[in-house]
Amino acid sequence: MKNTIKILAKKYFLISTKIAVNDYLYFKYSIIKSIFILLSKKNALLSKIFLFYICIRNYK
Repeated sequence: MKNTIKILAKKYFLISTKIAVNDYLYFKYSIIKSIFILLSKKNALLSKIFLFYICIRNYK
């Protein structure tokens, strides 16, 4: 499970880097990233679920 999360995290950050080309979307994703960082500090499990959800949403 940890490996899967690491792979998904890498994919998510690659996606967010590609999206950086578009300023509006980059701004939106930076907010999501900051929320993710806050969640990971407070609740590791919640942040993993959140990250997983973002990855699934990006690949639909």
